[in-house]
Amino acid sequence: MINTERLPQIPAPVREWGIFAAWIAGLLLVTVLGWSLTGAVRRSLLLRQVNRALVLRESGLRLVDPLTVRGRGSSRFGAWFSVLLINEPDGRGTVSGADDRDAWRGVIFPLMSGVRSMTMLAIVDGAGRVESLFPISANAQSQFDALPGGTVNLYIQRIEDNFGRIRWERKK
Repeated sequence: MINTERLPQIPAPVREWGIFAAWIAGLLLVTVLGWSLTGAVRRSLLLRQVNRALVLRESGLRLVDPLTVRGRGSSRFGAWFSVLLINEPDGRGTVSGADDRDAWRGVIFPLMSGVRSMTMLAIVDGAGRVESLFPISANAQSQFDALPGGTVNLYIQRIEDNFGRIRWERKK
């Protein structure tokens, strides 16, 4: 048995602060676990929404597989996907993926300008040049039309600069 009468008593403010700190640590732990364990679900929902927007735009592109971005100095700039180019009337196409050096890739990223935030999709060719850039939603389209050209060029330059430092792998 431990004699608790001889142990030093912890002052009430310190004890309350310790309980508060434990609550915060617990909430952070639950948040981090929830975020890391739901990555595949979040990617599939994002993929579905973007492909739905591409169908509404009557585009011949579809995003297919998430790609892992690795490389020295590469930034975590958006979510990268391989691109399906639909070039036949029956809806079949060719997948341009991580194994092909000349593959097209799509990156979904948030574009920020002042207080505006919009979700964008950039299609990047194998050489690292941005071929097309367009907003995902109709609301983002109206905001995108009002943006100054310098803001858009800044984001295009950032994508092209980071592209050369990235090694591509398919997510498993």
